[in-house]
Amino acid sequence: MRLLALAFALALAPRPASAAPPDDGLYRRFDRDFVLDLGVGGGLRTGVQGGTSPVLAGTLRLRYLDAAGLVLEAGGGFDAGSALRVGAEVRPLFPALFLTDRWVGRPWPELLLQSLFIELLVERGPLGEPGVGFVAGLGVDVPLTPPRRHGAVWRGAFLRLLGRRTVADARFQAGPDASRTGFTLMAQLALRLGLGRGLAAWEPPRSR
Repeated sequence: MRLLALAFALALAPRPASAAPPDDGLYRRFDRDFVLDLGVGGGLRTGVQGGTSPVLAGTLRLRYLDAAGLVLEAGGGFDAGSALRVGAEVRPLFPALFLTDRWVGRPWPELLLQSLFIELLVERGPLGEPGVGFVAGLGVDVPLTPPRRHGAVWRGAFLRLLGRRTVADARFQAGPDASRTGFTLMAQLALRLGLGRGLAAWEPPRSR
């Protein structure tokens, strides 16, 4: 939380006078419409058989303009069992800060703040066990590679810190027989690659 508070304070601070042209807050998002994000890591999950279990997960994310997109994840643990998760994520601070002109050309704190995301997923438990669960998560991507001025947001390495709440219980109609409700804390190494499709630069013929 202190890390996010510092990033927020730096991003909203007055812009320093400089002869160099400042960044525009986009970090070249329009150069590549989509961001392909591959994350691998692990953490701890509570509520598994009344205790805590280590878990591993591999996650594939595809976002438009690094603002919203789809999530596909496969993972498991010794006691938590295997699971497949699919859903969506949204990163609301980039559109909000960009549209309100809240940028200062300081890449590291801005990229950290803009990466704050919320995700909603459906979890399918181990094969052969009926029932699904619902997952709500909150996370942030800490830049690991030094972001250069005018650097692209769709490339580089990031440390993803993520917390989740899973609700999967027999009390719900679609829930599993054995409760999988609990919390998960996870860290992942995430690598990004931009996929350009030209959608961001499209405009109707009369506007060209």
